[in-house]
Amino acid sequence: MRTAVLYNFLIEANVMATIAIVLMMVLRKFVRKPLGNGALCFGWMLVAVRLLCPLALQNPVISEIRPEWELDTAIRPISAQVLVRTRDTLSDMYRFSRRTLGIAEENVVTDSIRKAYQGMYNGEFPQFLMVLYAGVLAVLLGGFICKNVQFRLKMKKNRVEPLSGELLEQYRALCSRMGIKKPLPVYFTDPLPSASLVGVLKPYIVLPLTAAQANVPLILEHELCHYKNRDHLWAMVRLVCCLLHWFNPLVWLAARMSRTDMELRCDDRVIRNKDESQKKTYAAVLVMAAARKTVPGLSVLATGMTMTGRRMKKRVQQIIGGGKAVKAVSVAFMVLASMLLVGAFATAEMNGMPFGTTYISSKQLAFIPPFEGEMLYHFENLDTDEKRIEAAVMLSAMPMMTEIDLTDVEWNVEPAHRIPNAWEITAKRGDEAVYRAIVDDDGEIFAVDNNAYQMPDGTESRIYLTDPWKFSATEFARDWLNVACPSMAENVVEIRCVVAYERGGKAFCLVEAMLKEMPYTNIFFEFQLTPQVRIIRFSPGVG
Repeated sequence: MRTAVLYNFLIEANVMATIAIVLMMVLRKFVRKPLGNGALCFGWMLVAVRLLCPLALQNPVISEIRPEWELDTAIRPISAQVLVRTRDTLSDMYRFSRRTLGIAEENVVTDSIRKAYQGMYNGEFPQFLMVLYAGVLAVLLGGFICKNVQFRLKMKKNRVEPLSGELLEQYRALCSRMGIKKPLPVYFTDPLPSASLVGVLKPYIVLPLTAAQANVPLILEHELCHYKNRDHLWAMVRLVCCLLHWFNPLVWLAARMSRTDMELRCDDRVIRNKDESQKKTYAAVLVMAAARKTVPGLSVLATGMTMTGRRMKKRVQQIIGGGKAVKAVSVAFMVLASMLLVGAFATAEMNGMPFGTTYISSKQLAFIPPFEGEMLYHFENLDTDEKRIEAAVMLSAMPMMTEIDLTDVEWNVEPAHRIPNAWEITAKRGDEAVYRAIVDDDGEIFAVDNNAYQMPDGTESRIYLTDPWKFSATEFARDWLNVACPSMAENVVEIRCVVAYERGGKAFCLVEAMLKEMPYTNIFFEFQLTPQVRIIRFSPGVG
């Protein structure tokens, strides 16, 4: 699986869910009463759906946010924006440390920034992040499993007796009244700070042995409301959200807030048909349970009646003096939220084609022919400037190279930057560099760069190429590298068609080969596609 698949899912889900979480925090703060706790729980359910579902619906305008030079269709526009912004940030950090602060390139911080920046191009940094993500996920999953196993064993060990006698009869009557055909097992447990609904597949209820007999029916009604609301299942959903998105603190905060709203929704169901005296009794039961402080943690698959601090104070106030939700407001919120959820999944481009671009069919393009060894010249012992210039001239005259006029040019030969024992040969006409080649002493070809393609006439617009054409371009680039520069070819991580565009009435495309363990992070091939296929640039770069 490409890292882009996981990258798309995590970035898109977190961007959309983060917006939703912030909106939910505002709604909880200011319009809880008219909305009602049930509507808020419905909103949290939609947030969880967005966090867990990898669905991506086609959107005809989403490609408008795709960065200009990031047209890898495996990386969708929202993720591509994050990728480009990260690259830009790393680049700015590196320039600031080197130029403004004057920190040496060998410094561990500066070197780490540079490696992270280069790793964004050769694929090493995304792969490192994927390994880190999976490692932390595995550790958290192991910790959550251990906590739940310990909690279940503790509940079993501390179990005193099942519900019996008059309390059992009251419990069965309560289940019948609430429409529960098969009552859940109920056990008195000691020590136990708070009554809980424990488990997911086979849930049961545990009660503190110290619970007053008169309060047991209210406590059981609260836990049965959790069961009716399927809160034991939503506890699992919250846990999975926190596991998959462990790096987002807002997801953890949302899990805590949704758990609070779940408790408040149960309170609403318990007090629905009760008078003021019964409401006060129920509130007193909650306060007594809260005095024990300890509640099951977020990572434990169990509900708990208690809250602490200001949350318990607000909860009691809502039970005693809270108003009822406005049904029309609740329904309107749920309808609007559902519509927004559908929009939150609209993150994929239409048929993989950037919006507003020109579609170029294969019939309109000249196909790149299969690579043959005769297309490249071979050199040996380029130990003098004269030999190097002669090799550069021969490379410029290769049949597939863009035609270039080298009359009346001045040649310059100097050591190539970053490449040992290699030479950069440049042809200048006045102050303008019209052609460049890089070769080493053994005849390996690192660059053939014809600047004549930079045409001033006509604006540039993107075009869309068919996949077979992209495949032929990437295969040609791979075969070219194997012959021209084996030392770079053996370090290629991936070759992809990055972008296609139209300028001056001609079509072009850019193919990128990403490298590892090299002085450069990538190699660019730029092809002219119409009216015939030409190579206008083959050059290494640093992103």
